[in-house]
Amino acid sequence: MMRPLEARRMPEFKEETVGVTRNSTICVKENIYSVPPRLIHHSVKVRIYEDRLDVFYADQKVQSMPRLTGRRKHTIDYRHVIWSLVKKPRAFERYVFRESLFPSLIFRRAYQALSDEIGGVDADRCYLRLLHQGATHLECEVATAIELLLEDGVTPHPDEVMRLIAPKTPQPPSLASLKVDLKEFDELCSKGLVL
Repeated sequence: MMRPLEARRMPEFKEETVGVTRNSTICVKENIYSVPPRLIHHSVKVRIYEDRLDVFYADQKVQSMPRLTGRRKHTIDYRHVIWSLVKKPRAFERYVFRESLFPSLIFRRAYQALSDEIGGVDADRCYLRLLHQGATHLECEVATAIELLLEDGVTPHPDEVMRLIAPKTPQPPSLASLKVDLKEFDELCSKGLVL
């Protein structure tokens, strides 16, 4: 009565085409993921694996990220959204994914120190500049500079952090001046060995 089962391989992934919103996010299986801002208002193909998502644009793999389980969750990389938030610092206060903009505890401590000292929109503006520095330089260098400033009891303003992480101007080595002795050259010329 039972027919023989077909032996075929299960597909490794499902593929969907989704649009990138003006907030640099995509929605896949009711979860939100951030993507690079250059993809805003474009469509991307997303390969949905069991454990990860691969995002493709123009047949080029743009990024790979862990897949969220469940529904109505999000994963936001601050490097993807910081460019627009720096231009609109007032948006930080009401940003839906605000908690994702604290990449580590040291950044949260920096925001708290800025809020305690200057507060309001100015604190948001300074913190967004710190995040921008983390996105354009090495995040670990920015975090180390913030930590050093906090340990010294100094509020980590962006200019102070930049002063600590700015590349130092290389100093050329000091060389003794060369003394040229042309006697040997004159001897070679007199012997006809140099043309």
